[in-house]
Amino acid sequence: MRGLPALREEVAAFLALLDALMPNFAIFPVDTELRMQDKLEGLFEEALVRRRDAGRRRPRRPPVVTRVLDETFLLEGSVFLTNTRSSLVQALGTCLRAHFGRR
Repeated sequence: MRGLPALREEVAAFLALLDALMPNFAIFPVDTELRMQDKLEGLFEEALVRRRDAGRRRPRRPPVVTRVLDETFLLEGSVFLTNTRSSLVQALGTCLRAHFGRR
């Protein structure tokens, strides 16, 4: 597992890329033994708040984070954070089913 500062940078770069490309949805796959909710979900929440509230006097509401299934989360309705430790194919399938099932 990469160190926490390096992972923070990756998350910030990923979110900057989303700002530039503006996709309908995105998937951030992570191969880790850490529990997503304890570590990585918090990193994303922190980065989303920092980006969204930059330059604002009063912070807005916290980001909306929904557990899709097991170690897969949906952030703000368009960014999936998923653990690929057990199976990349299964994790991506979970994200795709959740996204296209909502339409």
